[in-house]
This record gives sequence, structure tokens and C-alpha cells, in this order.
Amino acid sequence: MRRRHGIFASVLLPPEMPKKVFILSFVEYTRILAVKIKDMRMRAPGFCMALSRKPYMISDSHCIEEKESRDVEEVSVKSSYYNLFFPHDGKFILFNALRGPIFVVDSEIKRILEKNEISFLDEELIHTFADNDIIVEDELNEQDVYRLLFERSKYSTVSTTVEVVTTYACNLACTYCYEGKGELESKKMDERTVECALEFIKGLVSGNNSTELKVTLFGGEPLLNMPANVLLAEELCRWCEENSRDFFINAVTNGTLLAEETVEDLAQYNCGFLVVLDGPRKIHDQRRMYKNGEGTFDDICEGLHRVTDHGLRINIRINLDQTNRDHIVSFFEFLKQEGLTDISLNITPVFKTSPACSSYSYCMTDMEGALAATDLYNVARSMNITVGRKDRPSCQGACRAQKYSNFIIDPFLRLFKCNIQLPFSKNAVGRINPENSEPEFNQLYFDLMLRDPFSVQECRICRLLPLCRGGCLAKEFENMGSAREKMCRKQPVYETLQEDLRAFVKK
Repeated sequence: MRRRHGIFASVLLPPEMPKKVFILSFVEYTRILAVKIKDMRMRAPGFCMALSRKPYMISDSHCIEEKESRDVEEVSVKSSYYNLFFPHDGKFILFNALRGPIFVVDSEIKRILEKNEISFLDEELIHTFADNDIIVEDELNEQDVYRLLFERSKYSTVSTTVEVVTTYACNLACTYCYEGKGELESKKMDERTVECALEFIKGLVSGNNSTELKVTLFGGEPLLNMPANVLLAEELCRWCEENSRDFFINAVTNGTLLAEETVEDLAQYNCGFLVVLDGPRKIHDQRRMYKNGEGTFDDICEGLHRVTDHGLRINIRINLDQTNRDHIVSFFEFLKQEGLTDISLNITPVFKTSPACSSYSYCMTDMEGALAATDLYNVARSMNITVGRKDRPSCQGACRAQKYSNFIIDPFLRLFKCNIQLPFSKNAVGRINPENSEPEFNQLYFDLMLRDPFSVQECRICRLLPLCRGGCLAKEFENMGSAREKMCRKQPVYETLQEDLRAFVKK
């Protein structure tokens, strides 16, 4: 009698089931979980949803003998093209890059799936793997599934997102600034420019039939132009209320101008704030200083406490490079001492391929930066600091720069698709006509929007494409001179994915 492979499972059940870790026999496990899976999960092709809160533990230590009444050969299925295996503590983490489920399996299960010998699996295990898209219908082309998901996310208009550069002026002289420290450009929006931008935004939301509008105040330092900020917030908040749209607003600020009056002006619109702190005082003040060379750390921390006193959202971003990477953990300790743990922490490596590094020599390679950020995220989580990055990898749709409903507006009424491309005219995808507030696009807009990772053979066949999305548009345009060129990120994406999965499974 041929042996069929079953499971011995340790799994944290979905939220509506008891939140305990159960050790179940295979039969007990499938009876309880299979019903819940069907209740919870949409089976539409391309729907990307992680099912389990913890990874399934699967091994060959418990097997079920072949059931004579069932011919498993009748099941026309195959191992998913997007299954990936990573060694971990004598077993393997099995991750599906398209749909996101995580299992821990032994070498025999790995061999069966890699060789596509599905009939060697037990009937119920086939059912469990099928419900989690580890195995799929034999005729299903999963590259087509991801392509549909990718295109659908690109042209989804449920939410319209707009960043408004209310001024290019800045009161700091950060060492790695890619916008020229407010010296390349210093123009700010006046009332007429704001009115034109408002009409464009309203037309965009209406044309998209969006149910929500998300606005980010950007710069330069946007708080240097509070009249424009308040006019934008007031008018868009009123318009969204009148037209039954949800309205959200945030400000990306260096944090030095968070005076009580400023915070109060924006608090009435429930404005969130993203503030950059690059480490403890000594390190931060060497990188982010006023024009006269004085440090900004203490002023920023005072401002953050004013924000929290008003109950507003705070997102702290750390720009990570060679000069501060070894000092971030001590900064985490400072945040805990200050009671600033209920924030959203984002760690952004300054990559060598980014525009910021054209005149800055302390950037990291893509792989080095990605792994360093992953390690620091894990440390922050262990210290109970809220982080902005999900603790488990998931399938990605189109980059925001490629989304139909996303734009950046600058004081010249130029339109951009990514904020790291500011303030250079060569990176603009068009402009808003000041006479009628209508957009006028150039060829770069169409190159960006029609960039197709599936047209590149290396990308199309890559099992990491649902995570990588074909690379960074801005980096490719900056380094290759074309939005349709390719800079492969396979190795850093793979290494980062492996570390994220190991950390998730350990936790």
C-alpha cells in the first residue's frame, strides 16, 4: 500500500475562533479549519489575502494510510508556480508569493511539491493546500492571475491620493537632501495656485468616482506655508463632506515648526504628521541641522509631544545609511523613555541608486539597506514599538507611482508621480493648465503608466514578481534614463523576504 503524506498541525486559528494554539491530529484539524476557511475566504482569481495569523506547521511525522475509496489521481491540480522554500531550523518555510500563506514543512513535503507529485499527498492535505493556493488547478496560468491583480490595482480609483508641495522652501540643510536644501527651488503656492490645485483635485476625485480622498502636505518644508495648508485642508474637508467622500490629511514635515498654533490649525482636520528623526540627538543633529548648523533634535521632540497632546497620529521615519545604522537601537530606547511608542515607525534606507545619493557618499547598496532595515524592524517590534511595515510579506499590486488616481502637485502646477523625483522638470509628467485646471500630460506620463513588468522575460518568469513588481520606477528612470528599463532587485528582495519570514515564524 502506497503511503500518503498527512500533517501534524500547530496553528493559531482565525480571529473568530478561540485564540489558542492547538496541537491537532490531522483529522481534527481539517474538520475544524476547513469550514472556517470556506466561510472566510473569497475564491476570486487574483484576490490576495493572507489567511493564517501564524504559520501552519506541517511534517511527515504523522501520516494517514491510503483510503481505498478515494482515487487521488482524479484531482487535476499542480503545485503553485509561486511557491518558495526557505530553510529554517531543520525544516522549510513554505511561502506563496501570490497569495501569502505561510507553512512550515519537512523535506519530504518540499520534495513532493517541487516535483509536482501531488498524488502522494493525503486527500485532506490536498484540500488544505488547495484552500491556501499552495496547489492550484492544473489549467490555471498564475502569471495571468497576478497580471490581472496588478492591472486592477493600477486602475482602481476607490481612493484618490494627492501630495501637494505647498512650498519648496526649507529651513534645514540636511546632508542627504535630494531637493537641494530649499536652494534649487524655493517657490511657494499662492492663493491663485492653491485654487487651481483645488479645482484639479476636485475634478480628479469626481472623475474617478472615488469614495475617499487622501491628501499629503509636502515640501520643502510645508509648514513654512501655513496659509496654503489651511486653505487646502479647509476647502477639501468641506467639499468632501458635501459630496459624501471620506477625507484624510497628513503633513510630511521636518518637525521643527510644530508650534502650538500650527498644531491647533491642523488638528481640526485630524491631520497626521510624518516626522524624520535619524537617531539619538548626537547622530541626528549631525545630519539634520538648521541653516546655521545648529541641531534640530530637541525642537522636534518638543513638537512631537504637542502633537500627541492633541491626540493626532505620528509617523516617525528614520533615513538609514552608513552613518547612523549602528545607533538606531539606542534611539528606540529613547522613544520608550519619552513615551513615544504608540507611533508608526518607518525605516527607509538611503539606497545608492536613489537620487539622494548623487551627492552623498554614505548610502548603502539595495541589499545592505534592505537587510539592515529588516533587522531594525524586528528589534523595534521586540521592544513593543509600533512599526509601519507589516510583520509578514504579502503580494503587492502596482506601485503608487503607477496608479491612475495618484498625483503630486508642485508650486509651479507641475505634476509628478513619485516624490523622490522632485523638484526637477525632467521628471514631471505634465502640468495643470492654470486657465481651466485641467491636466496636460507629456510622454513621460504614458511611459510610466504603461510600463509593463510582464513584457520583460526575466520579470515575467520570476517567482518574486508579486513582491518586487518589476523594480522601482524612479530609480530606473534616474539611473537608466527611461521608465521602461529594468534594474533587477531579485537578490535584495529574496534576502529580505527570507529574513522577514524567519522572524515571523519565530514570533
